[in-house]
Amino acid sequence: MDAYFVVEKPSALRASYEKKSDTNKNKKPYARGKHRQSARDETNITTPSQVEELSTRELNKLVLSTLSHESNPVTLSDIYERTEHIVSAATGHQRGDGRANGPQKTYFEHRTKKLSEQKVAAAGNASSEPQVMRNVRVYINGYLSNTTDIEMKRIVVRAGGDALLTPSGATHILTSQQLSGSKTHKHLTAKSRNHVHIVKPEWVTDSIKAGKKLKEMDYAVIKPMNTQTLTSMLRKQ
Repeated sequence: MDAYFVVEKPSALRASYEKKSDTNKNKKPYARGKHRQSARDETNITTPSQVEELSTRELNKLVLSTLSHESNPVTLSDIYERTEHIVSAATGHQRGDGRANGPQKTYFEHRTKKLSEQKVAAAGNASSEPQVMRNVRVYINGYLSNTTDIEMKRIVVRAGGDALLTPSGATHILTSQQLSGSKTHKHLTAKSRNHVHIVKPEWVTDSIKAGKKLKEMDYAVIKPMNTQTLTSMLRKQ
């Protein structure tokens, strides 16, 4: 049997295995790769070809280590300024108004600016007309009889007033129909410094014809129960 099989003692096998392990340690494959990686991280990467050679892990490390650099694509990106923002009226204004470090101009600010420019142009064309609606800020809520909201806004602006897009800050609310119960209750119980008049659109046209602001009570849509005219008081007596 010894002629066909070579028999070695356990001590000899252990010695040969340790010799092979020492030989593999001298090669140091992992240490060499680590040294090459650290050397590449310390190198100043300035060309796209150098970036393409990096792995995903190395790219993440490079981005995190250069957060304060002007070329960092995360913290100092100029993609917002290089993007053309389009607002479509068909799909609605379903987009953000800007990031924290970007422009903060909202849709209503642009509309207000545009309406102000139109007001100046209209005032220049109608400088001879009496400015009866000066210091009047109108908000249109609902249906207007015998006219449209666009036409009424044009009339108010030409007479020196302002047409608002929201009821906040309005002095007069124009409507030809009764408000809902919740809006009526809110108007009657509101404790605000400036009283808002809810009147019919005829108040605007009649005031312009008369050349002065007429009494809002004669055109009021909502009349408080505790408000009485002189005629009604004399009738009760």
